[in-house]
Amino acid sequence: MRDIAEDLEESPPGIPTSFLYQEPESEEVQLSDDSNKWFEVRRRFIPWVDGHLAQLLIATDITARKEVDDLALQQQERIQFTSRLTTMGEMTSSLAHELNQPLSAISNYSISNYCMGVAKRLDGNLDPAMTKEIFPALEKASEQAHRAGTIIQRIRGFVKCSEPQRKAACIAEIINDAVGLVEIEAHRHRLSINSEIADNLPVVNLDPVLILQVVVNLLKNALNSVREAYPLSSRWSAPAVKISADLDTSISPAMLRIQVTDAGGGIPENVLERMFEPFFSTKSDGIGMGLNICRSIIASHHGRLWATNVTDAEQTKLAGCTFTILLPLESTETKANT
Repeated sequence: MRDIAEDLEESPPGIPTSFLYQEPESEEVQLSDDSNKWFEVRRRFIPWVDGHLAQLLIATDITARKEVDDLALQQQERIQFTSRLTTMGEMTSSLAHELNQPLSAISNYSISNYCMGVAKRLDGNLDPAMTKEIFPALEKASEQAHRAGTIIQRIRGFVKCSEPQRKAACIAEIINDAVGLVEIEAHRHRLSINSEIADNLPVVNLDPVLILQVVVNLLKNALNSVREAYPLSSRWSAPAVKISADLDTSISPAMLRIQVTDAGGGIPENVLERMFEPFFSTKSDGIGMGLNICRSIIASHHGRLWATNVTDAEQTKLAGCTFTILLPLESTETKANT
């Protein structure tokens, strides 16, 4: 603590006592240097010994108190954040339960029962050639219903922090399935997807349902980025969204690398820094959990997920974005057993 008396001006005659002895004012001030010191500065006017009006300043070091206050604020924010995550987990579990019942009812019936029921109703009322076209459609509907139920169960289990259900999987099949699921939507918006999968990629021990959902999510985000960058009339000329898979041998041990690249407008730096945070979204109707869940899924496989902007040839403006996934070729469980 230190006292400072500053000579401000000559004291005019008849200074009111209430002015001279008013309650001291105070404010908190942070030093502009690198010390991060905080002081509470209190001031009041008093008559000085030479008859001038002076200002008394009392500066108290409150750095420790500010650190405690900041820590308390951070803890409060963490509590609120955890509460929101808990609420979302409960909502996800409840939603999964409600959706899984009708989906199970759909997928548990065999496709033959569907076909028999439809065939009996259409018998004699429809061209036989057209009837044959209905059976594959019913089969696809059944497969998608089963897939939807499986995804809901796996996401529900993941939210409950269960371990990924790993098994030997071919990443080319996962990527092809993801492209097949998203390609219909891409064509509807006059966009395209280009796959580049390296030959002879090793089989990887992972949860194919969860990894498929990550790839689908990244592909949809890439398509949305291109849609925003190109008007409908010029989308056929827009560069295709590119998804590739290869081995990253620049690191040791080598890892499986999956990249999704779009030719959209890129991502602003302030968004790039926060886009994986829970509840952070640039969309008015967005929940802000999609990319966070994607990163959590990759982290549960002991991998990494990040995004980098792509610039044009002149390095003058953003020309898209690349999301990169790195997955270990062997799981920690496999290494532990060898």
